[in-house]
Amino acid sequence: MPAVNPIAVAAATVVAMIIGTIYYMPSSPMGKRWMALVKAPAEERSPGSAMALQVVISVLSIVALAVIIRGMGAAGAAAGAVAGFWVWLVVALATAGDSNFSGRAWALWAVNQINWPITFLAAGAIIASL
Repeated sequence: MPAVNPIAVAAATVVAMIIGTIYYMPSSPMGKRWMALVKAPAEERSPGSAMALQVVISVLSIVALAVIIRGMGAAGAAAGAVAGFWVWLVVALATAGDSNFSGRAWALWAVNQINWPITFLAAGAIIASL
């Protein structure tokens, strides 16, 4: 496994969390749309435990992205963003299959897929730059 830069992983994780927080906050247009699609009022959720688990999930996904970027030999923000795009495409297609068979609304898939390329492109650019 290629060595990853822990500073790049930390920075990319922080950026990913900030992007997700802004994108999904209940007062944002996409956050409101997401809440309506998942049909879960904010007051019924445990934001503390959900965020704690999301930090772990984000760190693991950013480490995986960093391993892919290092394995590709991508260097520089543009190359990292391109790698992030391809990783997002795999995620998008995999979750499309999940949506297809689970009966979830395609609108929910679309709301999530607007967030993910932004996140993976930014994270990829950070990882390959540091």
